[in-house]
Amino acid sequence: MKRIRFWLAILICAASTITAHAGSIYDAPQSAPLFRSYFESAGRIGNEQSMVQGDLFLTTLQTDTSLLYVDLRTNYVDSDKYEGNFGLGWRGIVDDSYIFGMYGYFDRTRSALENYFSQGTFGMEFMSNEWDFRANGYFPQTGGERSGTSIAVFNGTNFIVSTPFEYAYYGTDLEIGKLLASTTDGGVELRAFLTGYYFDRDIPAFEEIAGGRVRFEMRMYDLDWLGPGSRVMLGAQYQYDDYNESVTSGLVTVRIPFGAAQRTPYGLQRRMLDTIVRDNDIVTRRGTLRERGLDPETNNPFPRSIVVDGSTNAVAQVAAAQPNTMIVVNGDQGLVNVAAPLVLKDGQILRSAGFQVLGEQTKRLATFGSAGTLVGTNATQNVIVLANNVELRDLTVMGGLNSVFGNGVTSVEIHDNTFLSAAQTGIMTLGLSRAEIMRNVIDQGVSFDEFRGTVSQNSIDANALFGINATSLNGVVASNIISGNAAVGASITTMTSGSFSDNQFTGTVGDGVTINSFNSGTFDNNQFTNVTNRGVAIASMAGGTISNTDIQGTPVTGIAITTMSGGTLTENVVSNATQDAFAVGTLSGGTIDLNVASSSGQHGFNIGTFLSGNVTTNVATGNAGSGFEFGLLNSNIVDGDISGNRATGNGVGFNIASIIGSPTISQNTANSNIGAGFVVASATGAMQFDSNVANNNGGVGFSLPTIANGFVTSNTANSNAGAGMTIAAITNGSITGNSFASNGAGGLVIGNINVGSVSNNTATGNTGAGITMGVLNNGSFNGNTSTGNTGHGFSIVDFDFGTMSNNTADANGGDGFNFAEFTNGTLSASSASNNTGNGFFVATYDGGILSDINGNTADSNGVDGFNIGSIGGWSGGAMTSNVSTDNVGFGYNIQNRTGGTAVGNTATGNADNTLP
Repeated sequence: MKRIRFWLAILICAASTITAHAGSIYDAPQSAPLFRSYFESAGRIGNEQSMVQGDLFLTTLQTDTSLLYVDLRTNYVDSDKYEGNFGLGWRGIVDDSYIFGMYGYFDRTRSALENYFSQGTFGMEFMSNEWDFRANGYFPQTGGERSGTSIAVFNGTNFIVSTPFEYAYYGTDLEIGKLLASTTDGGVELRAFLTGYYFDRDIPAFEEIAGGRVRFEMRMYDLDWLGPGSRVMLGAQYQYDDYNESVTSGLVTVRIPFGAAQRTPYGLQRRMLDTIVRDNDIVTRRGTLRERGLDPETNNPFPRSIVVDGSTNAVAQVAAAQPNTMIVVNGDQGLVNVAAPLVLKDGQILRSAGFQVLGEQTKRLATFGSAGTLVGTNATQNVIVLANNVELRDLTVMGGLNSVFGNGVTSVEIHDNTFLSAAQTGIMTLGLSRAEIMRNVIDQGVSFDEFRGTVSQNSIDANALFGINATSLNGVVASNIISGNAAVGASITTMTSGSFSDNQFTGTVGDGVTINSFNSGTFDNNQFTNVTNRGVAIASMAGGTISNTDIQGTPVTGIAITTMSGGTLTENVVSNATQDAFAVGTLSGGTIDLNVASSSGQHGFNIGTFLSGNVTTNVATGNAGSGFEFGLLNSNIVDGDISGNRATGNGVGFNIASIIGSPTISQNTANSNIGAGFVVASATGAMQFDSNVANNNGGVGFSLPTIANGFVTSNTANSNAGAGMTIAAITNGSITGNSFASNGAGGLVIGNINVGSVSNNTATGNTGAGITMGVLNNGSFNGNTSTGNTGHGFSIVDFDFGTMSNNTADANGGDGFNFAEFTNGTLSASSASNNTGNGFFVATYDGGILSDINGNTADSNGVDGFNIGSIGGWSGGAMTSNVSTDNVGFGYNIQNRTGGTAVGNTATGNADNTLP
């Protein structure tokens, strides 16, 4: 466009200059314009094509010897081509003998191929009454337009991109014309014209167009039936060039001027209104541009290549190919059958056709061939045999023994292929290192003896045995989809490093993943759905991390580890397992933490033998068995730790068959389980049972065995259907700082205490007694509080030896303290107040010389302050310095006394204040 505007400006300046020097006998000014605007309609009928044209010629500035005009044209060619021209020109009569003219046009066309082109046209003309001389130049403003689909071909050496293009041509034409004859009055003329033309584009495959044209015109002027200034032209034309060859046309033109004729030009003046002669349409040509093809992934030429297809001997071609050759399998000739292996050489690329090729100049993309399929027709032979530094891509491989086989090779890329129906395995390698196996579809799995590389984003489906099989894994297995395997999704003999992550397993008939020996590495974010056996099965785990595994709906166990001596099992989720969610045969080290087990048919976490290690911060919800099931806790080292775990809605919260040694069981929570919150069947050693919580369970909160040298401290049991805590016996252990509230069968229930202590515990609002003991024999029971329970505050079968001091019983539904028998020991500094029954009740007081009920207080109880001997009498022991105040009954109700001593007791405000 800029060039067109430039030439138009030059044209106007030149016209102005020539006009200033033009003169003739016609220079005298006249009152009416001489040159009238007109409309002209033209038609051409030819043996190749026909055209119609409309031409609006508008005179603007004029004198009798000069004219500035605007020419607007439109034409239609019957090949469905349209064009419009906008022209500006000048003509002037020079020396009364000839006309000089210049003009310029902007042209716009829509070709028959529906491409759009623009050009500038510039011309000059000399005309006399008898002769015509003119020259035109044509300057396209647009490049080529693609006129079809690009295709890629292989010429035996290179890939070539062929693209059909349509280009507008640069060009010029030169014409000479001669008046052959005319009538006397000049009303009819016969003129002949000879034209030569040349058009070119300077682009390979777009050849020049050069030819000639001869035209005859019979012109008729000022026809009566059309009026003065009208014209009719009848003509014939013949042209020839190598592109169009012979073209013969008939011509007809009809002109109608605008407005009434006040003055009519004649002779040379009449020629000032001749039609501008130029090529009526932009010259375009369709051709095929052939250019070297590049690899669009690199923008570089393809390597040395060969093409095999169904019509060639692929085995022989591959055998003859040099190293570093690209071998293309083209499917245009159908399947490529091979009865023997394609044995690759170093650095070769074996790929399917159907890939894109980039035109080096035009940057057009074309597809070469169609996807190829290799068919191994011999089930005892491998289809492809690898070499070092080779690449397999985009292939479909069917049949054969193994689709791909490699032995001792390195630096291999296998990606975006489909491997189907191999008799044995999709990909099998021995000693493969530095390999990338990515985005393949494989229906017979992959097998490695020792693997160092990457297996990722593959779809491995419907395998007869396994999806992935590796003797030793030191690489990366990631983001694969493995489904429908008949035996196991992935089988790894030894995992010594590397990563197995983000894989999906579904519909596997056997285990999802089996690992014989897990020594290090990561197993992360793998998902298992509808696996028909165990989700993950590990024979031995000595290190590494298993994390973020998601297993849903296994009919056996979610994650099963036979022996775990190290490593970390963390943040895994198992739901709806038919058996256990997590099962560990022997835990002798390592950490199990932050895992979730839900809705399993048996246990959430099942650990057979716990020798050492940590089980922390796990969650078990809605499992039919125990949330946490432990067989034997044999932890003789200090760091054996079970802490921070939570069990909710299970059959039992925590169930421990046997404890040996000194594990720590702390800060665990068992809430709303169907049965007990915590059950420990037996325990020896200094067990640490600390700060655990059992609430709202359907059975007892804590069911503990005999505590021998162990510590049960700071635990909480609230609102359980059974007792808050039951302890079979205490032999030199400690029960301290525990809290029991609103339980259905008492707060704390202890069988016997044989050398040990129960201290600073609290029982509040329980149904039944707050704290119940069998025999207190040489132990201590100090600082405990029992408040608001429906039964006795403290219920003791036999106080045989030991001390009870600083205990408090308040507002209980029975007695504050109830002893069936008081044989020996000291009850001191304790208080009983506001209880419904007696403050202190001792059915039989047959204490020895060391027995003493000393310094206790009974206040505002519903019966007696102290009731002694009502069943077995008082036959021995002392009562000293006790206080009984404001009780409903006796301050001291002593019955059947046959011995004992009473000194320093006081009674006030009771119904009977008699002192013993």
